[in-house]
Amino acid sequence: MSDSISKLGYLAGATRFRRISEKLYGDGDKIYTEFGIDFKASWFSIYHTLVFAEGPLTVQELSNEIGFTHITVKNVVRELEEAGIARIKANPKDGRSKLISLTPKGKQLLDKLEPVWKKFSQTLEQLLTAGHPDFINIINRIDKEVEKTPFSERMKQLPLAEPVIVVDYKPSLHSSFYELAGVWLLEMLHGKLEKEDEFTLRHPGGGPISKKADLCFLLYSGARLWAVWH
Repeated sequence: MSDSISKLGYLAGATRFRRISEKLYGDGDKIYTEFGIDFKASWFSIYHTLVFAEGPLTVQELSNEIGFTHITVKNVVRELEEAGIARIKANPKDGRSKLISLTPKGKQLLDKLEPVWKKFSQTLEQLLTAGHPDFINIINRIDKEVEKTPFSERMKQLPLAEPVIVVDYKPSLHSSFYELAGVWLLEMLHGKLEKEDEFTLRHPGGGPISKKADLCFLLYSGARLWAVWH
């Protein structure tokens, strides 16, 4: 099957992360079912935070702790409540927020989950380090960079277009001239060069190319040369 997303490179970076995540979550749910545990992979971060918390937490505190959005945390907490794993109570100190904690059933579930998590950890280590032996540190660096400067801000900092400087031909550009103009001209002429075209490519300045048009060079971003007709 053709994978159009993979061919997009960095443009589809977030999509690739999400695709991998969804596959892992889906397989995780299957494993919990095989072990006879009523649990979802998407509950892990919030459940793990609640089970080892010193007391009840608000949605905002959970959001701050794991870095998920407020709405994502609320949705998972609601699912945990419906499954009888978590309870939601009014916050006596702040009527605008709720306090979330685990039920006795939720706390007892930890004994069944920990052996599965150990296998999860070992399997994920094997899988992720296959991509790169230092995968965890790479993810940590990406996470910190996104936290330090959000993607939207990074994008605003990029120039809309890189400056283009027009320069005259000079002998020091000879190799680049033939490499760039030759490839482009061969494509335009369907792989067939006339003698005068070949001569001009080999000896820039010795005559017109195809009896028409002048050739100029663009020095792009101070490094890359492009040949264009005008």
